[in-house]
Amino acid sequence: MIGLAGLFNRQQLSDPGNGEIIERLNDTAQRIDQILKDVSHLLRIRESQAPPPVHFSSREIIDNCLARLRESMDLAHPKIELELEVLELFASKEYVQQILLNLIENALTFYSNDRPPEIKIRVQQTNEFYLIAVEDNGIGKIGRAHV
Repeated sequence: MIGLAGLFNRQQLSDPGNGEIIERLNDTAQRIDQILKDVSHLLRIRESQAPPPVHFSSREIIDNCLARLRESMDLAHPKIELELEVLELFASKEYVQQILLNLIENALTFYSNDRPPEIKIRVQQTNEFYLIAVEDNGIGKIGRAHV
């Protein structure tokens, strides 16, 4: 990026080569941004594998996730429905919270402009496992490719 910035003609801002340099700088900045996001994601995964399971409230962790996404919630005005058959979980709290944050954030990001977003969060126990589901009426995986 520094090399590209050095090629920018500051004396003649209308130089036609400046447009291409700006485009390349922008592409490079976007690639660096994606690399930083990927590294951050990998660090979160590494950290989330280590914490031992603890007892925690399913309602409390959902409330924490919604609070952390308050800005997106205020923009989207979603209808949130909770179906909590299990009130206390025994699992890696950080891991569960990160997964919930990602799923809820996706629902708040990829919703249709034709209808208000609806998000249903379910917590159940099936045999020896917990089932934590986040359902939404968003645009879906195919629609996301066109955003």
